[in-house]
Amino acid sequence: MRGLLKIENLCKVFNENTTNENKVFQGLNFKVNKGDFITLIGSNGAGKSTLLNIIAGTLKEDRGSITIDDKNIEKLPEYKRSKYIGRVFQDTSKGIALNLSIIENLSLAYNKGKAFNLSFCISKKNINMFKEMLAQLNLGLEHKLNTKVGLLSGGQRQALCLLMAVMHKPEILLLDEHTAALDPKASEIILYLTEKMVKENNITTLMVTHNLNNAVKLGNRIIMLHRGDIILDLSGMEKEKLTVDKLIESFDKAQGNYISDRMLLA
Repeated sequence: MRGLLKIENLCKVFNENTTNENKVFQGLNFKVNKGDFITLIGSNGAGKSTLLNIIAGTLKEDRGSITIDDKNIEKLPEYKRSKYIGRVFQDTSKGIALNLSIIENLSLAYNKGKAFNLSFCISKKNINMFKEMLAQLNLGLEHKLNTKVGLLSGGQRQALCLLMAVMHKPEILLLDEHTAALDPKASEIILYLTEKMVKENNITTLMVTHNLNNAVKLGNRIIMLHRGDIILDLSGMEKEKLTVDKLIESFDKAQGNYISDRMLLA
């Protein structure tokens, strides 16, 4: 299977040559195969969100190359990378326009990359299609097309963000702790929808999470980062047989039983 996403010799330093210098990545290399659903874990400061920000173009790497389907993207600005990349954030107010209605947000996502003005982009012919999309969420949003998104619950907003992110079947889907701000019930719903949408659309996915149960349960591959390095990369039967206890044990062995990190991961 060919590599869809390749990260080569990735380097990123914050506050270089100061007392607060932080070398996050010093030559990171890894490949994501087409169709991989990777859960990305690690202690605070391991570089998880920084990696997603660099892939998306929100942050600029210092050195290194990023390719998607052999297309070099590191020189592309964030808005051009969005042609290939979908993203859902931890903050349920990001990636969505709170002051616009559900149908306006869906119309914006549907017309991404096209020239339009807002009044023009809401086409009556798309209304039934949007209703069908929303009905699949089982949250009743198909009956609230004209409701402003800011009035929705966090779980409803995140479900809508997820739907908008996969609407055009991106080559890469980035999920940055997208259930961390939700209550347990809403989190369970969003994870179910995530797994369903990723599988149905065969979207290559990187999901950052601090929840080890979710990391073990979801996806076909798990990567653990620590201080900018990959210290664990399991897939196939190794991933299927993995348990939370084994995962913590692997972290302890790799890092010499760092109690603070173990507590963060648990």
